[in-house]
Amino acid sequence: MQALIEQVTRLKQCADAVGRSVIADEINDVFEYQMVPPARVDQAVLHEVASDMVALAVSETDGVARESLLHALVSIYSHAYQQGEALDIAPLMQMLDALSETEIEYVLYIFGFSCDIHCLSTIERFSTHSNETIRRAAQQARQDLLLRRDP
Repeated sequence: MQALIEQVTRLKQCADAVGRSVIADEINDVFEYQMVPPARVDQAVLHEVASDMVALAVSETDGVARESLLHALVSIYSHAYQQGEALDIAPLMQMLDALSETEIEYVLYIFGFSCDIHCLSTIERFSTHSNETIRRAAQQARQDLLLRRDP
């Protein structure tokens, strides 16, 4: 767990967009390939990592680095979802309209894993989007959200 915190610290300190993208990809790999369920991430660490990564994604100005951050967040939120942990999505909701279609797709998946029923109307807003990939992501997010959500 300490190595994960150290990676996020490196990410926060990195001044280079390419470097931020690489580190975000490494963090994604930890959640996607090393933390395979039933492996659990400590609740406090999971919340800290997610919060830091969301803050970085919201403030990121480089499109490639932001996409890498959002991709990593999908893996982090998926892991939290499998652990039954609800993570904050409010900052992502606020930035949604400023994102590219690829980034919107990532955020929709994050919303699906959020366990936060309040984002259902936002997910459904994209179910009629002109881009088929976004429509499919919205449908999957809706299904995931309704499958497991906070009461």
